[in-house]
Amino acid sequence: MSLFAAPLAHPVAWWVTAALISLYHAVRAVLNQRHWLDDENKRRGAANPPLRPWSLWERIVIHQAHDFLFHIVCCMSGFLAAYVFATISDGLTDLANIGVGTAILMSFLAVVAVAGVAGVLPPLLMYGKLWGRIPG
Repeated sequence: MSLFAAPLAHPVAWWVTAALISLYHAVRAVLNQRHWLDDENKRRGAANPPLRPWSLWERIVIHQAHDFLFHIVCCMSGFLAAYVFATISDGLTDLANIGVGTAILMSFLAVVAVAGVAGVLPPLLMYGKLWGRIPG
């Protein structure tokens, strides 16, 4: 069995793994937001004139809930792209004779799958880059 056939051979294990990794990326995003907002509150207090720091309610509703859901959706999109890639790969009989459209679709699915599962799809979508300093 190839690596590409794993989602099709064990779909329950695949989606349970997808849910756990998505939850990990979502919790990681909330913790990153907490760290970033602590620094932001220090800058807001040092501004001239001083700005009111973010309250706990504002932190949760404006920043952390959005990041939590956005990272879950992006990670699950990566797993779904990998699942579709495996389904298409399973149906191909000859890789040398696939059409251009199929090749482009599979390339796109591969990039989305790797970026989504790795947790870099959210910054790629929000800022247009995979790594480096994120504006803020």
